[in-house]
Amino acid sequence: PLYSLISDFLGIYTDLSIQRCAVGTGTTAVLATDTQLAAEYYRVYRTDLYKDGYTMFSEYIFLKSEANTTLTEAGIFLNATTCTAAANSGTLWSRVLLSPAIVKTSAQELVIQYTNIFSRG
Repeated sequence: PLYSLISDFLGIYTDLSIQRCAVGTGTTAVLATDTQLAAEYYRVYRTDLYKDGYTMFSEYIFLKSEANTTLTEAGIFLNATTCTAAANSGTLWSRVLLSPAIVKTSAQELVIQYTNIFSRG
């Protein structure tokens, strides 16, 4: 639940921490019931995580040698216990379709920055 995520962010609870970002080649519409990417291609561990008030930021860097294909989706995965480098592991927190698609090559790095804003009411 959201309380657990916020508690983890504050350092109280560790099982639901934001762990990895995955990119893929799927084009299926995003649904609230999604539990994984449609076609996961590659994932990386977060490179930065910080907060500013009720806003949480995380950053993920795909190196020049990683995820070199046409990317059409991305997702953020949670859970320090089950989220590994293996595809479809962990708990999907957020999935988006990339439009236009990103054509990633070995000539470039890809940086994905993710922002969560928490509020009451």
